[in-house]
Amino acid sequence: MKERNLNKHSLAKATGVNYTTIDAFYKKYWHPYFKIIKVCNSYDECGYKSERPWRYVSNEPATILFSHRDYRVPFLTSDGFLYSCSIASGSVDNSNFNVFVDINGPKGPNIIGIDAFSFDPTDKNVFMPEGYDISATDCTSSDHGYLCAAKIIKDNWEIKDDYPWR
Repeated sequence: MKERNLNKHSLAKATGVNYTTIDAFYKKYWHPYFKIIKVCNSYDECGYKSERPWRYVSNEPATILFSHRDYRVPFLTSDGFLYSCSIASGSVDNSNFNVFVDINGPKGPNIIGIDAFSFDPTDKNVFMPEGYDISATDCTSSDHGYLCAAKIIKDNWEIKDDYPWR
């Protein structure tokens, strides 16, 4: 995988909520760096069973939409991962831009914190898991699961005995 060079100036150029903008942003900053087998226009094109296929670790349905052509481009890679780069509010800056990753695509369990994770750019435009910058990483079975990737990284890329799904 090639190294991506995302800087605030280049991110700021891709603002506004519309398909052309998110598509252009995806094509410039994501497409060249992955072995993409399919860009999904809908959940079923990538093998998912619904538009909201993920659940929180608390077993509640997650509110994340699979695709939204105005601000989210989901794509499958040759290693089976689903990536979805999103401009959630129409602004490609560090407060609104994130990447959602399902490490085994449509295969189950599709639970945030187990096989699906959210990543945000830092002020240096390095993507880190949500919660990377807080000291107490809460990753429990009663939680939403968004901070679980940060816990794995803080534990030196090891899933330790206190990880809820070990």
